[in-house]
Amino acid sequence: MRKIYLFTIIVLFWQQGFSQSSDQNYIRTRTFIKTGNEYMDQIQYYDGLGRLSQTVQVGASPLNGADLVSIVQYDGIGREHKNWLPVPLSTNAGQFVDTATFKSNAVSVYADAKPYSETRYEPSPLNRITDQFGAGSSWHNNNKRVTTSYGTNDGSVARFFVNESGFLQRGSNYAAGTLYKTIVTDEDGKSVTEFKDKLGRVVMSRKSGDVDTYYVYNDLDQLFMVLPPLASDGLKVHTAGVPIPMTNDFLKKYAYIYTYDRRGNQTTKKLPGCDTVVSMIYDKANRLIMSQDGNQKSKQQWLVNKYDILGRLLYTSILNREITSSEKNYIYDNVIIESYIGGADKGFAETGYTCIHFASELDLLTANYYDNYNFFEIWPGTITTDLVYMDRNGYGTVYAAYPVFGNNESGCKGLQTGSLQRVLGTNSYLYQVDYYDYRGRVIQSRSTNHLGGYDHVYNQYDFSGNLTKTLKEHNVLGQQQIIEAYTYTYDQALRLKTTKYKLNNNDTVLLTSNKYDKFGRLTEKKRHNNTDTEEFEYNPRGWTTKIKSGEFEENLYYNSPMPNNPTFSACYNGNIAASSWKYNGVINGYTYYYDNLNRLSSTYSVLNNEWADGLYTEYFSYDKQGNINNLQRWDNQDVSDILTLTYNGNRLKKVNDNGYSQNLYSIMEYRNLANLPTEFYYDANGNMTTDLDRNIVTIKYNLLNLPDTVQFANGNQIINQYDASGQKLYTRYYTVLYPEAVPVISTLEPGKTIKLEYNMDIVDETGVFYVNNYEYGFNGCDPGWYWIRRIHNPEGYFSQEPGTYQTFYYYRKDHLGNNREVWRASYTNGSTTYAAATEQKTQYYPSGLPWKSNSGDNPGSQPYKYGGKEFVEMHGLDEYDSDARWYYPAIMRTTTPDPLAEKYYDISPYAWCANNPVKFVDPDGRFPVWAVVGAGLEYGFQVYDNYKSGKSGYDAWVGDVDFLDVGLSAVNPTGKFKVAKTLLVEGTKAVVNITQNEQIKVNANIEEVVTNTLVNTLVDVGVGKVTDAGSKKAVQNANKEVYTANQKLKTAERQAQRSPNSTKKAENVKDAQSNVQSARNKQVRTQMLNSTIGQAPNVTQQGATIISNRALKDEEKNKR
Repeated sequence: MRKIYLFTIIVLFWQQGFSQSSDQNYIRTRTFIKTGNEYMDQIQYYDGLGRLSQTVQVGASPLNGADLVSIVQYDGIGREHKNWLPVPLSTNAGQFVDTATFKSNAVSVYADAKPYSETRYEPSPLNRITDQFGAGSSWHNNNKRVTTSYGTNDGSVARFFVNESGFLQRGSNYAAGTLYKTIVTDEDGKSVTEFKDKLGRVVMSRKSGDVDTYYVYNDLDQLFMVLPPLASDGLKVHTAGVPIPMTNDFLKKYAYIYTYDRRGNQTTKKLPGCDTVVSMIYDKANRLIMSQDGNQKSKQQWLVNKYDILGRLLYTSILNREITSSEKNYIYDNVIIESYIGGADKGFAETGYTCIHFASELDLLTANYYDNYNFFEIWPGTITTDLVYMDRNGYGTVYAAYPVFGNNESGCKGLQTGSLQRVLGTNSYLYQVDYYDYRGRVIQSRSTNHLGGYDHVYNQYDFSGNLTKTLKEHNVLGQQQIIEAYTYTYDQALRLKTTKYKLNNNDTVLLTSNKYDKFGRLTEKKRHNNTDTEEFEYNPRGWTTKIKSGEFEENLYYNSPMPNNPTFSACYNGNIAASSWKYNGVINGYTYYYDNLNRLSSTYSVLNNEWADGLYTEYFSYDKQGNINNLQRWDNQDVSDILTLTYNGNRLKKVNDNGYSQNLYSIMEYRNLANLPTEFYYDANGNMTTDLDRNIVTIKYNLLNLPDTVQFANGNQIINQYDASGQKLYTRYYTVLYPEAVPVISTLEPGKTIKLEYNMDIVDETGVFYVNNYEYGFNGCDPGWYWIRRIHNPEGYFSQEPGTYQTFYYYRKDHLGNNREVWRASYTNGSTTYAAATEQKTQYYPSGLPWKSNSGDNPGSQPYKYGGKEFVEMHGLDEYDSDARWYYPAIMRTTTPDPLAEKYYDISPYAWCANNPVKFVDPDGRFPVWAVVGAGLEYGFQVYDNYKSGKSGYDAWVGDVDFLDVGLSAVNPTGKFKVAKTLLVEGTKAVVNITQNEQIKVNANIEEVVTNTLVNTLVDVGVGKVTDAGSKKAVQNANKEVYTANQKLKTAERQAQRSPNSTKKAENVKDAQSNVQSARNKQVRTQMLNSTIGQAPNVTQQGATIISNRALKDEEKNKR
């Protein structure tokens, strides 16, 4: 197979005709974007000391192809002092720009006297940062900066440790001066204090003066326990010297508890809100083979993973029994490897794979295939006809050397070629096959769907790897084929210019036409053949300040006052101080207030151009972990909710409402239907199973902790079905028309469900089927009657609902991605043309609960609203389906714990968007992200989603990233490639150094290391944390750990050679090898972070642009 790796040329020598300044030190990076002479140049100039002084992106600005120039200034002893924002210069042609000229242009073009960030240091040899100013004179002139101070503890920090019996114990406080203390205070005075011991371990993190999270380590420096604020408050008063049993109420309710095997693998963890521990079993290669959560334990089930010899996941399955100690020991002491055999017996569960362990006892969930397409020989013949590769004229073609079927050539080695996913609760599977071109890009995907049909996707790329065309063919049994065709064009800096869309035999529609300002930021998007316009405005930092989409207009205010606002309080740390929007020609809006933990505490409303405190406002108070204690909400007449929430740990126990209840379904208020001591119940995994205030008696969850059945007391049901990857396939709504016909209802209790047999005289059944971007309405008995309802696209959807306008509908969104209006494009029916019109309007409380609808708002026309998520109102559920979790906006909580709760220990696992839903959005229910720079992190989400769906390598990082949605090009048009490249290059480089320079085999999966690093970093950025895991010091420490681990391994090997019959010496070698592996994994992570996120300590203030610029800079340094 011919491999092509060269995408850029680094020019390090002078050549006649170059546009860069020949009297300067420089590195020019040329990225070719088409065959021939079309390319993008970036020139980096260095001063006499080898420091980067200026970066010129030649012709990158949309302003007549002007250069985008940025400079770095240093203080007297060579430390970075000022980083200036990029400036477009139309006559520069790549030349070096003198500093005075650059500054003059920068001040002029930004209309701001200080368009730069500034870093100040303490006057000591340690060169520690003390002050960081973001760009903008408002921050500089008002002394609004991030400050960092250093010191030691004062003796008030409690000391927790693990005693000899393995229990937590409260010791005496740390003596004064024995802990390093770092205090980081943001621009609005909100501080985080971190205490580290002499080993560099964080032992306590403090927010807002007394919100303390403690970290406890065992003798091997492994994290043994995390005590969030409510746990630490309860345990700090525990008697010193007395062990704290695991049955302690504070530990059971709030603590994170971990145990490990002798190789350092985490074997159990106890999470807050969960009754039992999660158990994990690893093989000799440290790969997770089996795991069991609380619900699985009660069912005696285990999730089983099987891998090939390269550590790639082959299949997952369920074992429906407990396992013995000898089975656990066997797995731990051996490398569990399966392989593809194919053949007549078709292998385990007809996957073609071996199953050496638990062969006849496993229920298959998923399977993945790599390297070739031999799996066709064992897949059902009824489906393979539509899955085999077929050329499609005008689209990418499969690489000639790739084996399409029936041979073992290594043309697609390392690439995932096929997969199958079980439809949970059935014996059915969904199959998918991916085909690649000569550069490893997916040019064709062919899959089955759960409605008895097929989906085919064809892609075409340009020289740079940008997607230029996509064709989608959707087939469902008994329905007409749907064909969608997308065509994309780009400008000279690879920014998306136009998207054209054709549906079936309809006319081609210009879906979007984008226009950018001189900095490369999206300022205008014309839609539907230029008949609808969206406009965007920003402040100098790139934060969104205005969105105008047709009739909808939103203004955001941070530090700049909102006009005629008597209650405005400026925010400099990224919180939104106020927002306003136009509704039916008048101004509505909010002023927002935050507590010392940056949580939304109250609002003050604008209604019909007037300040109207007490109308459509919300007030919140919280405990230290963000559980809401009190919530007050007003509608347009009176206070609708005065809620008092009580808890058992983080679990909600009861809600009491003293507000004026109208008990009207049309008014979105909390409906306090029960008045019992306990109104909410949970399962062993912390999932809410009963809500008596909504008459929900039982919620059953599948193995992914997603709601399978919602059972109401009156017999009504909501049934969801998912595949094994978590993709929702359908929702069915059962409505009991005559409750007396179902006698069990009167005795239905929590934990019970009923089996409703369809009978049109008793039960009405409706629902929705989902197949990717296709949505089908459903009515009647199984299989029932279903019809295509909506075909979703990036801007909205095409409606094919019977009896409605079959035309295009577009969403008008605010800064959070909330659908504020639905605009219907004009269309022609016969000889009559119907004018465009706004079909739906929605206004929201900050929590996401829709306001009471006014006449003409048409709230039921489509259900996708807050965050673009589906609002399920059937039977009074009133929740948003946010993918990984369901969100209940009436009390601003989720019904299940956050799968990534361990990424922010100090916040309740049930909190939504860190209790700041004005600033943050939660794309899939897992972690919050800063909305105003969300586009800049879009790349990270896509890579994360790729890995989550099983992709890896080039596909995950570049090939399957839709750069049409990536916002990294906003200021740095080439940054979108540089972040991916730097992360991947640095991760790979670290592994190459390890494997080539050392003589010890690396067992860990580097893709897992890279994936975890990426996800962890994005989560930290999303919740406003700044990690030092990528600092230079972290890299140095990681290198030392590798060196020390290697030395210990060599010693263990020498001792084992001297005593070849010693079992103990052999075990010492195994343990030392495990320690080396752990140290190397850490080395990879720290090196990656140092080359990217570690170079941007102020990322939460300056957005993803800094990541791109710093990543590029560090990459070029490494090349030099």
